[in-house]
Amino acid sequence: MHKRWIVLLVFASSLLLYVITLPRGLLPGDSGELIAASHTLSISHPPGYPLYTLVGNLFSRIVPFGSLAWRYNLLSAVAVSAMMALIWLMLAQLGISKAVATAVTLAVATLSSTWLQATTAEVYGFNGFLATSLLLVPLLHRRLGWRIWLLIGYLGGLSMSHHLTLIYPLAVSAVLALRMKGKPDSRCAILAVLMFILGLAMWLYIPVRSSLEPPLVWGKTHTVGGFFAHISAQGYRWRLRAFSPLARVRDFLEFFKLCLSEFGIPLCLIAAWGAFSGLRRTPALTGAFVALLILFAGHFAMYNIPDISSHIFTSLISIGVLAGIGVHEAARWFLLRRSNLVASLAVSAILIHNLIGIEPRSDEWLADDYARAICESAISACGKDCLIITSGDLSTFPILYLALTQDAQVKIYDLGASNPEIIGQQERPPSLEACAAHATRFYGSHKVAFVGLMPSRLLGKQPRICGMVSIIDKPVGTCLQPTQLKIRGLGAESRDYSSRLLSASYYLHLARWYLQQGDTLSFDEAITKATSVAYDDVGTFINAASLCLAIGKLGEALSIAYKAINVDPDFFEAHDLLANILVSTGRVNEAISEYKLALRGNPSPAMVHSNLANAYASRGDYELALEHFSRALSLDSTLINAHIGMGRVYEATHRYDDAIRSYRAARSLDPSSVNAYHAEATLYLALERYDDAVALLRKGLKTSPGEALLLADLGVIFLRRDRPDSAIFYLEQAVRKDASLLTAHGNLAVAYERMGLRQKAIAEYRAYVEMAPPGRLRQKAQDALKRLGG
Repeated sequence: MHKRWIVLLVFASSLLLYVITLPRGLLPGDSGELIAASHTLSISHPPGYPLYTLVGNLFSRIVPFGSLAWRYNLLSAVAVSAMMALIWLMLAQLGISKAVATAVTLAVATLSSTWLQATTAEVYGFNGFLATSLLLVPLLHRRLGWRIWLLIGYLGGLSMSHHLTLIYPLAVSAVLALRMKGKPDSRCAILAVLMFILGLAMWLYIPVRSSLEPPLVWGKTHTVGGFFAHISAQGYRWRLRAFSPLARVRDFLEFFKLCLSEFGIPLCLIAAWGAFSGLRRTPALTGAFVALLILFAGHFAMYNIPDISSHIFTSLISIGVLAGIGVHEAARWFLLRRSNLVASLAVSAILIHNLIGIEPRSDEWLADDYARAICESAISACGKDCLIITSGDLSTFPILYLALTQDAQVKIYDLGASNPEIIGQQERPPSLEACAAHATRFYGSHKVAFVGLMPSRLLGKQPRICGMVSIIDKPVGTCLQPTQLKIRGLGAESRDYSSRLLSASYYLHLARWYLQQGDTLSFDEAITKATSVAYDDVGTFINAASLCLAIGKLGEALSIAYKAINVDPDFFEAHDLLANILVSTGRVNEAISEYKLALRGNPSPAMVHSNLANAYASRGDYELALEHFSRALSLDSTLINAHIGMGRVYEATHRYDDAIRSYRAARSLDPSSVNAYHAEATLYLALERYDDAVALLRKGLKTSPGEALLLADLGVIFLRRDRPDSAIFYLEQAVRKDASLLTAHGNLAVAYERMGLRQKAIAEYRAYVEMAPPGRLRQKAQDALKRLGG
């Protein structure tokens, strides 16, 4: 059979398999955001993927049938099928027989990892296609001559404008071309560089489109600084592991263990034999594909990302080519009659085994159902055209798909990706609290819903869970229960990391809802489910431990935090969380050690520096505290907690003017920051500047009406000024707003006692004693109860 027909057969048979098993709806992971960005010609997450965005938009318009998600899934199937056809051509160029090349290529095409990438709307199928194209060009040097340099230049530029990991096949392709063709002359080199620049020109889509304010745009990508930060993925630099020779060597070897699980032991063993035998017979050609594997092993060792298997998908090219060489050499070595046919039949056994392992995806409707449940919850509680604010994690990407490509009847503001003008701002709000303040002023709080982990208090109110969202005001409609919503695929056994993460996200949300219901037993069950379905996802363990910490389950929080560190010892957030828990248990010195480990893994998170500064401040090391607060603010000048923490250190060292400036800086960043008002008012109280404190707190209550902490502060001030009747007025409001506010109960008891309201004073002292930890203040309350006969 002619080569052209075999290539077509490999492409068509691979595509047929993928189309038969192609999911009809949206899948978990980045798919929702990538489709939404492509469909609306927006900017997706770093590095932006302009090639995928434009090709996807065109492809989805050309294909006249199927849902939008299905068409983008189909695009991945076409890209991976083309990748398989090019692998066959590479094997043919290396002198591998047609039968062996066909058998090996189809075995690669039916691997579970290949099938997953071919049936998911993602960028990694494109990675494979571009990398295979790059590596094939040097093998065609006899046919193309000097033009291989122009092709390598253009494909290299195009690849680098798609995904930064494609620098590895680009480097291997260039070295292989030098070996095959020799150095290009100066004219050819100049043309190759120009072609490379032409390929890179695809990046220009990002600043041009960003300047037109599309629905999705990550940061200020229309500016020079923002553009380069986006395409170089600077926001993900923290994922680079700290250099530790022994640990990195261990991770380097771990790459090959992952290859065994991703690509199958039989195929990897054949590839290993191909590398061994091929390096003796054709060292340059074989060495190129071995070098590609080594480069990806180095990437694996240095880059800390949970779904790293997607990043190394392109290394499958080396496995396929080396396996082809291995089968070919084995056939020659055994000197079998009709050896190629026998070898092909042997590899076909791997192919059949792979086909048996392919099953319909259990998570096919998980992301779609999840997003619809969120939208249904928001519409039920807040009405149509409500605003959903998200925090940019994987659980919110499906909502972007529904909101921007379907008739979801909601607006969406993603904290990482949305145009600030959506909530009436020119600049992106510095925090979730600030974003909430702007959005509620712009739309009205009854029209705003939130997705993801929420602060315990927001805009002076307790967030309330309605279905799959949280709200901060009374619903205009009905609050659904999370258990009322049908979400298929939850907790199902899945080979896809994103599916496990989405299931875990649901169970974490359910745990928060059970807390709202006061059902601690069901909370524990939901936390257990979340950590069990997530397997080795460190983020789920961190969120689960954070929830336990928030409600005072310190033992459970500590246990889960240690599990997070065992899953990923290099993940800085795990060490940061463990340190926060240790601080809560009074183990400040151990906490400081954990904060330092977090900063060794990633020295750039401002919040970790701020947390470490607070730990130093708690043990009186004010110089070190100021050093780390300054470092935190140099990394992120909008970090409100760092401004407040620095103010408290200044206050402790009697630098009161500096403290007031720090508190005011926090208030200027977020005029609704209750903690900033509280800290500054407390300082005025200590300085006996009562009028300043009262004026400040009344201003704070205008931005955060009914905030219990500020009402309690006003009560304390009037109590200090010996006006117990006014103090009672504010303290009673504070207790009604937040019955768990300990200081409000204590001061209200004192105010009642001064007014001669004995029974009321006894009741408040009792409430204080029940909630207060052992200590001097609790003992004073008990003494007061004895004095009053209570």
